[in-house]
Amino acid sequence: MIRGAPWPAHQVFPGHGWPTLDKEFSPPALVRGELYARAQRLVKVAARPPGFTDARSSRTPGATAWVVPDLDTRISRETMRRVEARKNPEYLKRLATAVTDFREALVDLLELYVENGEAGGLGGFARGIAPAVFPREDASKAEIERRQARVSRAAGLAAAAVPLTNVGVGVQGVGVVDPIAAWQTITRPKPLLEVVDVLGACDQALGGLDGLILQAEAERPPTIGAEAMHPTVWGAASRLWRDRHFREAVAAAAEAVALLVKTRTGRNDVPDTSLWQEAFSDKEPAPGKPRLRWPGDPANRDVSSMNGGLRFYAPGVQMTIRNSVAHGAGQLDEQAAVERLAALSLLARWVDECDLIEAPARPGKAN
Repeated sequence: MIRGAPWPAHQVFPGHGWPTLDKEFSPPALVRGELYARAQRLVKVAARPPGFTDARSSRTPGATAWVVPDLDTRISRETMRRVEARKNPEYLKRLATAVTDFREALVDLLELYVENGEAGGLGGFARGIAPAVFPREDASKAEIERRQARVSRAAGLAAAAVPLTNVGVGVQGVGVVDPIAAWQTITRPKPLLEVVDVLGACDQALGGLDGLILQAEAERPPTIGAEAMHPTVWGAASRLWRDRHFREAVAAAAEAVALLVKTRTGRNDVPDTSLWQEAFSDKEPAPGKPRLRWPGDPANRDVSSMNGGLRFYAPGVQMTIRNSVAHGAGQLDEQAAVERLAALSLLARWVDECDLIEAPARPGKAN
């Protein structure tokens, strides 16, 4: 925790407690909006934290100062993480659940307290000096501590909602305060927040997350599972895939697709690559060497284009996918494997759609 402030140190400078600072650079002044600009300036301190570099302060000649290394890189990475989080509706839904859990835990805790303005409090006296809430006389200290611990844990899970939804509470003389990270101030003297501030911020964050979820779901690219691929491909790959043997799953699918073309052409007399080349060859079919042709008029440009493309695509898949997984070493990751299954699935569907063209039967010899 930052000394003298109730929010986590990582909101300002990760990994370090807050050194003694002058008023201008007090922790609240660095919360959220002013972090980047002020962190670029030298801060007068008595000693530098580990991992930071010494410099001379331009404001106080002769004083030791420290600066944050690679701050631009840190902020850029954090920005990228937030952008990615905004695109993930499942994550946003879990985060909304975390905020709801935090709010419910806080309301549960407040049952053991009375607000300053209520009967049993100070009647609103010394607002801003006295705590915003006081323990009830009949409240068990052990139960208060148990519920406080529950709220703190929930706050840790819900904290990521604040930067995503830009929820904050403006406090005069302090700046913008994170209402989830600073929730404990309501129980302490000189509270930064009131109960209504924290609960209202939770409601606002939930509304913001609902909007982000709708946007993320609308912008999410379509997803199709491997099980929706051609049955020849998924039938051969499924068992190995579920066991996360991705290379072996792709190899099994490639063998199954090769067997598919062998079955359609009735051939098993040449290597697989040669069979693909001959099956889609532009030569006329010969006895024992049928051809696969895209349906339609061969003179049609679209049909001709498909036939020409299949002539290269089919053996290309055999050489680049089947041969590489059969003879290569190491494991494929899931993304690389599903892309290869998709290529095999497309080839299998095209083999199904093609017409089988066989050579005309030879007339029988006259007796």
